[in-house]
Amino acid sequence: MAKIITLPDVDTAANTWYQESASDKNNFSFWFEKVKNCGIAVPESIVIPVPQDVLQCFFLERNNDEQMIHDWVAREVFPKIKFGLLFVKNGAFSNKFNFKACTPEHTCSALTASIINIQYWSLCYETGGETEIVIRERVGLQDEVKCCRIYNGMPLRPEFRIFYDFDSHKALYTANYWDWNYCHDQIAKDKTDGYVYELVYPELYDFYENHKQEAKQLVSDHMKNVTGLSGIWSVDLMWADGKYWLIDMAVGKRSAYYDPERIAALSKEAV
Repeated sequence: MAKIITLPDVDTAANTWYQESASDKNNFSFWFEKVKNCGIAVPESIVIPVPQDVLQCFFLERNNDEQMIHDWVAREVFPKIKFGLLFVKNGAFSNKFNFKACTPEHTCSALTASIINIQYWSLCYETGGETEIVIRERVGLQDEVKCCRIYNGMPLRPEFRIFYDFDSHKALYTANYWDWNYCHDQIAKDKTDGYVYELVYPELYDFYENHKQEAKQLVSDHMKNVTGLSGIWSVDLMWADGKYWLIDMAVGKRSAYYDPERIAALSKEAV
């Protein structure tokens, strides 16, 4: 059962928790500004910090919490959005497993409901990222009609996870984001999603195998001039509308498919 954390009552402890969360390197605000102009396409994105008093509202423990969140969204978030179709996440979590909830209609009320959903479950699952909200323009609309869908509406597209070392400026290896051994059993807990995944997987696998070197080279070519990041990171590319999109990044050790033994072997080869 999900554990719901609560901010400490002592102000100093609450402030410490908030500051540590806000400075997490996995937060979108930390890495996006450093890579958005690297040359790989990225969706248009805006980041809005969540004040500590508003963050407390997402526990939904008080009668007026939802109204306070709505007022904040109406005042600080909604007016900043200058594009149409939305994808909503926080600094480290999107709740894409309920895709409909993170792709709201372009209204203040729908956006508020989406943000509440994402923040509430992020706090329940302790994913981090709650100190900021990220609104992104949805991409891949040209070929979206052709895509099969899982997770309550998410188009199932080819995705690549490339592990990149910013210290040596070297792309280490690539993983199929939709790897069968890693994904199948979890996706198949929903019978419809499992059927769709099993149907589409051969196509996803073939695309991955035919393009993994190209994706790795793309990251290698465009990350070499990025500054401000260090160590090994995962870089996620999605193929949509005939091109690669850089959609996410994370500290390598905190990413699925991180393989320390493989990395150690690659490091020995480089010596």
